[in-house]
Order: sequence, then C-alpha cells, then structure tokens
Amino acid sequence: MTVRFSREQRSQAEEVRLRFRTTRPLGLLLTSSTEQSGDRLQLALTQGRLRLNIRIGDKEKTLLSGQGLNDNQWHTIAYSRRADHLYLKVDAETPVTVVEAVLGKQGILELRSLHVGGLFHDEEEIQMTNSVPNFVGSMQQFTYNNVHYFELARSMHGTSELPAVELLNGHIQYIFDLGDGPVKVRDNARGILNDNKWHSVTIGRPSPRQHTLMVDETYATITSRGNNDNLDLGGILYLGGLPKDSFSRLPKLVQARHGFEGCLASLDLNGESPNILEDAVVPSSLVSTGCDGPSTKCSHNICANRGICVQQWNSYTCDCDMTSYTGPKCTEESIAYEFGPNRGLVTYVFPEERRPEMKSDVLALGFITDQDDAVLLRVDSGTSNDYMELEIVEGNIFMVYNMGTNDHPIGEINVKVNDNQYHVVRFTRSGANSTIQIDDYNVQTNHPAGHQLSVFNSQAQIQVGGKWNRAKQKVERAFIGVLSGLVFNGLRLLDLAAEQDPRTEVRGDVTLLTGIRDRLHESYQRMQQTPASEYPGVMDDLVFSGAGSGCNADDEDQCTPHFETGSGDDLITPVYVPPTRPPVTEKNHTKQPDCDDEECSPDGSGSDYITKPVPTPDMNTTEAEGSSPSTTDDIGSSSPDATSPGISPKFGTSGTPEGTSPGKPTTQTSPTTSTTTTTEYVPPAPPPPPYIPYPNNNDKRNPIHSDSATNTALVIGIIAGTMIAIILIILIVLKLKNRSGVVYKVDERKVYGVSSCQGQNAALLNQSPPTPQAINGQVKNGNGKTKKRETKDIKEWYV
Repeated sequence: MTVRFSREQRSQAEEVRLRFRTTRPLGLLLTSSTEQSGDRLQLALTQGRLRLNIRIGDKEKTLLSGQGLNDNQWHTIAYSRRADHLYLKVDAETPVTVVEAVLGKQGILELRSLHVGGLFHDEEEIQMTNSVPNFVGSMQQFTYNNVHYFELARSMHGTSELPAVELLNGHIQYIFDLGDGPVKVRDNARGILNDNKWHSVTIGRPSPRQHTLMVDETYATITSRGNNDNLDLGGILYLGGLPKDSFSRLPKLVQARHGFEGCLASLDLNGESPNILEDAVVPSSLVSTGCDGPSTKCSHNICANRGICVQQWNSYTCDCDMTSYTGPKCTEESIAYEFGPNRGLVTYVFPEERRPEMKSDVLALGFITDQDDAVLLRVDSGTSNDYMELEIVEGNIFMVYNMGTNDHPIGEINVKVNDNQYHVVRFTRSGANSTIQIDDYNVQTNHPAGHQLSVFNSQAQIQVGGKWNRAKQKVERAFIGVLSGLVFNGLRLLDLAAEQDPRTEVRGDVTLLTGIRDRLHESYQRMQQTPASEYPGVMDDLVFSGAGSGCNADDEDQCTPHFETGSGDDLITPVYVPPTRPPVTEKNHTKQPDCDDEECSPDGSGSDYITKPVPTPDMNTTEAEGSSPSTTDDIGSSSPDATSPGISPKFGTSGTPEGTSPGKPTTQTSPTTSTTTTTEYVPPAPPPPPYIPYPNNNDKRNPIHSDSATNTALVIGIIAGTMIAIILIILIVLKLKNRSGVVYKVDERKVYGVSSCQGQNAALLNQSPPTPQAINGQVKNGNGKTKKRETKDIKEWYV
C-alpha cells in the first residue's frame, strides 16, 4: 500500500501506530520516500526485533526494541518524534525507548510518499537501495499523524476520486483525486462568500486534465498531472454534509468538520436538475423547502467585554474565551477562586494517553492582586523541559515560554497590575512567536530571531496560583489574590475545579468565591469618587461623573444637591469642583483697631462696612441682630458686592470660611456642608489715631507653583527674547547701511537748534538724501543753508 501526499511534506513531529503479526523474522513494515533529499523513516523486522531507522540530512539514528516478534501473535508499535526526541515502544510490557538524537537540518524530515508493507515497483526498490524484503503477514490499525489510512482505504472502496466542495473561511474549495493524488482549487473571489447573499458556483472540466472553478464573476483553473483521466462518480452523492462518523475519514485536504447551513438552489448536474427533497435517497428532517434568512445577525456590540460574535444560521453565539467572562453575551462573571496568604494551588493533570502536542496556545484570565512577585500559571511538559509560565515581576506581567531552545519572555512593562484592580491578560502563541495584551492597552509582540522549535511537547500539568517545589514540598512564589475566568486552549480550569473534576486538585488556602462584583464595585468607587470630607473642595481638584449624587453619606438629606441645567438628556456631564483654601490655623495677633475691609484686605469692596462670615445651618442669608463689632481674620473673605446699610444681600458660597473675634482668635467650622454669610452695619466710631498698615508676610498668599505655568513662562520668555534680538539686529543693519564717511565739525559752543521732522528716516520714504549738518550734536537734514558764524578753536570729531 502506498500513501502519496499532494506535495512534499516537511515536519518536525511524526506519530505512527501499527499492529501486525507474522512468522517471518525479516520484513519491511513502513518506509518513507522523497524526491528532494535522502531523508527516510523506516520501520522493519530484523531477526525478530523491531528496528527503527531515521535519517535527516547527513545524520542517521537507529533504535532496536522487542524480542521474538515473529511468533504469529499480534504486536502493537507506537512511535513518535518531537524534533530530536525519539520515542519507541512495542506492546504494553516492553520498556519504552526514549533517546535524544542529533539530527541534521534542524530536525525537519522531508517525505512525499509512505510505503506500507514494502515497495511495489522495482524502480522504487532500486532508488531506496532497500535490502529488507517485503512484509509477509497481517496488519491493522495503521495511523500516521492520527489519520487512519486502512479505514480510509476500506471505506472509500476506490471512490477516492469523488470530488468534494467545501466552504472554508468564507471561500469555496474544490478537491478531487483522479488517482494521482488529491488536487485542490480555491476561488478567486475578492470578498468572503458567507455574507448572507446569493452566489453562483460552477465547476467544470472542459478537457480531461483541465478543471475550472467559477464563483460569481471570478474564474480559477488548474491542470492535473498523471496518467489517469477518468473521474469515477459512482456511489452516493452527499449534499450539504456527511454523517458525523464520516468526517474523520475524509482526505486531509478536506478541512470542514460540520455540515452546510444556508440555502441551496438551482442545482444542476450535467444538465439534470434533481429535486433535493423528492429525489433524496436518505432524506433529512433538517432540510426544508424555501429559504428564510437568519432572523438575528451579529453586530459589533452584541458581545460585551471584547467577546467575539459567531454567526449561526438563525442565531448567533458569543465566544467568551478571551474575555474572562461567560454567559450568552459575555456579561456574566466566571468562576473565581481567592488564593489566601497561607499559599494555595490548583492543579490540572492531563491523562497520560491524551497529552496534547501543541504548536499554538491561547490563554486568558482575570485577576486582582497587590503582589509585586508571584506565579499565576505554569504549564509543564511530561517528556521534555518545555514549559510556559505567567508571572508578576516587580508589578508587571510577563509570560516566559521555552519550546526546547531558549527562554522567550514577553510582557508589558508600562502597566502595573499590583494595584488591587481587576485586570485581564490575553496571551497567544504560534510556534515561537507570541502576543500578550493587558486590558485594553496595546498588544505586545515577540518574534524570536534564528531557528526556533515550535511544538510544545506533551503538555502534562497545569499549575494555577504558584509553582510546586517537590524537593521542599511547598508552593513557591505563591499568588495572593483573586483569579477568575481562566481559559487555556479551550479548557476552563477553574470551572473544572469547581465541578470537582477528577483531573483537578485544589489544595492549600484556596476559596471558591460566589462572585467578585463587590470587589470590583469597591475598586471602581475608590478610583472614581472623592473621599468624604467635612471641608468640601479641600482635596485635589477632580472632575468626576455627574452620575449619582456624589455623596458618600447614607442619608441623601445630608448632602448639598447639585442644581444642573440642560436639555434633560440622561448624559454624563463633567462637573468641576473648585478648590477652597485650607482652614486657617490659630495664630496670636496683637489687637488692632477696627478697620473696614479696604484697610484690612487688598481685595476690599471700598465700602465702610465690616463683614464677618457667620456659619448657620440655613441656606438663606439672614440679618444679624445684636451683634458686636468684629473683624475678619481671613484675607479675601469679604463680600465681592457693594451693599447698602442695613441690607443683607443673598448669595451662595462654595467653601466654609472661618471667623475670629478681636478678643480671642478662634476657628469656626460649619456643622454641615452649606454655609451662609451675614453682613452687618456698624455705626461710625470716633476717629482713632492714624493707623499705618504694614505688610504682614504671614498674611501673604502662597504663590501658585505649577509645572505647566513655569514651562509656559519659559516659552514666552524665549520667544520675547528672540523677537527683541531680531529687532535689534535689523536696527543695527539699517544704521550701518545709512552710515556715511563724512567728517562732521561740531561747535563746542551751545548752539540749540531743532532738527528736521523727517530726520534720517527721510531716505526710507524715497526722498532725496538729506545733507547732514551738525547742530549741537544733531544732524539737520534739508535744503536750507545756515550762515557760517565766525568762531574759533574748532575741534574736529571723526565719527
């Protein structure tokens, strides 16, 4: 039997399962061949023992296992390879042979055909230089990379030429086999075809070796090779799908594993149009007349928390694996466990016979913690040193993985996750390449250079919440916090632990939570709300959402309501809380005569009234009765509006001012969050002795220091300096340009004269150049002439 692949195969991993019985000590069980190189994989009987011979590049390795296998009894062979690791076993009681071989070409085996039981053609024997005779005996259950070729050959009964048409990733694929190997044709459509619109598909064969596929207006063609021209179409034609147990027996090129969901119409087979329902040999209750489109469709906001909407025919589903949530729309909390300070661990163990060999991995989980160093999850191999470890290092999340070469770390160093907030980690691996994302931050990628192995061999154990040290019998780098919604390659490990699955084990300080909504709510409130204070506005200036009352008290009556204006729409409106100066501390001041606010404060109103803030529990302003004269000890607490004697204007305050009396300085605070101010009129007193106010450094306002203000002032200064320098340079250049070499004579006597109105700037106005004449150090320009006076002792000045 010969298995011929459609194209050259290149792999770093193979698995072979085979049962046989024979009475002969020599026989070729399996061998591979290739047209490109001398690579070879061979299983044969030699003197009753099983011999494995593998050759890759210029390296070769041979293994022997078993004894007396030619006893006409059934024996089972199990062989697998992962790069340089070889695994060979015969029957259940035979010891397992595991070696690490040094192979060439980075352990990549090339093959085009598999020959089972021997070589069929003489030229193949010459090419393979094989000295082992063909096998004589019985074989069964032959699988190569989990494909059952004996069952496949028996079930097809020579109908491997049957064409198949599938819809894969939104495109049509046509697969056929004339006996020379399967051939695949893919459409050239620009867009996907699963868009809920009608499409026309036409498959033709205009010549014996030319095959065409036409989808709508696009056209694809291919020419088959080989000596076979006939396409056998005998047997049952399956339309829309296959029985469930038949998908596993399909050729490898056919990748669809479920039936078609949608509408089919205008079926034409070589000019005949059968009735799908009436002419069906095996009718189905899932097929009906007519075509009603899906009532519900996917949209971008159907699934919450970044869930992926998967369109079904009459419905949709949400894929929540990468969200850490669950439910129909990814809005429900997943199973969560809390790991306490006394160390705890959740372990999942894969069954030994079902340990996966993974070329890609997907991981997502949510967590809350305040630790800066811990291990959240670790996956170990059962046959090698391959591992994956998700950890927190100095408050940052990292994933470190090793597929047999080097450690490959990837993480997010710009986000701290030990802040007791809920974070979601999403990690994907494809070979040696990987990505990681924290919450909604940017996706970090890692593409290791050089040759890297890509398969995680034999995943055996997953540890959650730490790393178990067998020597010390304790959990190292234990995680303290909450883990929720853990999904690894489709396995919801925390859900399995909550269901007490036999493959999981929970030990140590680990508690199943009913939900993390309370913790999430508390964390959110801590982030969004200002702590309660009896001095509103004393804290930092914040902008917070207008949703809710913004009051942390239990009784809403204790809070000052916010009166808002607008259209009435239920919108989130930012509200700015202005700052208020901190309360004035008690200070010892010398008694000073009464003064109005103009004398006491530079911000006074200019009136003759003395103002004093009086805290009252009422919002309205009242008129004081029987109040003694008092002064304010806080600068800037006077009313900004001028008032008339005896009238108390009404106005609101946003802070709680403090007042002091002249005799004993005190600090007064309002018992509530609202205050009122009372204005009093005091009769004028006899004029006191003149009082000269002196500046008091203690009453000066603290200057405002701000990085933004400093930077702004620096930029303005630089710009101003640059402008001044440019102006000076222009003036100097103009002055030098108009400079002449005339010798001016200056009379030492004081002769006062008036220069011309135009001066030297007359040259700039396109007038005739003036004749300069010195008059008391000035230059007179004009056509007029002055009489020369009789002078003596004239000195010459050279300019």
